[in-house]
Amino acid sequence: MSICFWPNVDGRKKLASVAWYELSNCVGYVGGNEILQEPEAYFSRKHIYTVKV
Repeated sequence: MSICFWPNVDGRKKLASVAWYELSNCVGYVGGNEILQEPEAYFSRKHIYTVKV
């Protein structure tokens, strides 16, 4: 059994639909991780929003 796999066409359509619904204003994903919708968690000491990868 493989843990990592590439979804088939139907699976990709479903993932795209869910992502569009949940993150309609999202430009993309960083490193395959979801970014939580808690803006204060990404506000740096320099008073800007950042994501470290």
